[in-house]
Amino acid sequence: MRIPLTCLIAAVAAAVVPWLRAAPADADPFEQTDPFVRASAALARGDLAAAEALALPLASGAAPRADVCTLLGEVRLGQKRPWEAIEFFEKAAQLSPKSAICQSRLGTAILESVGQAEPARRGALVGRALAALNRSVELEPDHYDGCLALAHFYAEAPADGGRDFDRAAFFAEKVRKANPFEGTLQLAIIAERQGRLEAALERYRETLRMWDDDPGLLACEARVLANLGRIAEARACYGRILQRFPDWAPGRQALAALPADSAAK
Repeated sequence: MRIPLTCLIAAVAAAVVPWLRAAPADADPFEQTDPFVRASAALARGDLAAAEALALPLASGAAPRADVCTLLGEVRLGQKRPWEAIEFFEKAAQLSPKSAICQSRLGTAILESVGQAEPARRGALVGRALAALNRSVELEPDHYDGCLALAHFYAEAPADGGRDFDRAAFFAEKVRKANPFEGTLQLAIIAERQGRLEAALERYRETLRMWDDDPGLLACEARVLANLGRIAEARACYGRILQRFPDWAPGRQALAALPADSAAK
């Protein structure tokens, strides 16, 4: 399961917003002397080393803060140190147990790391992740990051590992209220995984009416058309994609792999 970009944005925003409310209107966070604000700005611009150097001393004091631990969790994820990231997110959730963001970041980080764990540990890790994510939506029923992570999990989990398309669709609908594009895309993915190809095609086309500047997303329509046996339409769809993105190798490979129209009838 990928980490949604919105999670990183939410974490940075959660860290910076309290300071911004008290700062002058023309203040520049990159020029402030407060180390936490500077660490947040460094993380936002991708300077992980600076963010770490500024935030670590704040986490080692007698009164660690949840926002500092969340920031350091993001830093550790960026450094490809997921287990240390989870420790920071867990500490943040303990320090701020009523924060939906802290709970969802913990749950999402664990799910991101399950595949790297020993098989014997994976079930327990998934349980920890779901507990945190469900807690996030208990605290805030429409919490975006928690709903998105749960929609991903229930749609993508193995059949014997928690897959539940009804729950996936439930959370995807919540996502759609806040972000029509992302929510509709999740509903399309869910329908395709269920084998409801006509519904998936309709949802993908709805998504593409909102944004169509990615060849991989455009290819979802072509793929579903091919799986429906509508080979000529799929071929035409791939052709349109390659006109816009002529160097996109996966599209050329998928087009070449299509059966002849006569073979599809």
